[in-house]
Amino acid sequence: MEKMEFVPLDELWKKYPNKFFAIVLAARKARFISRKAREEGTHLREKPTIIALREILEGNVEYTFSSRKIKVLSDLGAEDEGSAGHNQ
Repeated sequence: MEKMEFVPLDELWKKYPNKFFAIVLAARKARFISRKAREEGTHLREKPTIIALREILEGNVEYTFSSRKIKVLSDLGAEDEGSAGHNQ
């Protein structure tokens, strides 16, 4: 059994004091990573959430706010997620 990688959430909270924002950003990035891997037929060696959290901690995720929504910029070209799981 593989050992899961530890992501230091304390570091994430230092970078993004608003925990809700950090979690939503990580979830959106993880969803994008998962969708892209599925479309390309790529096997991920790590869980999308671990990859997303690491990229966020490294400062490699760009984002923007739009009318109470957080958009990961790499996801803007992809199909809009619509209202699934979101309060409009």
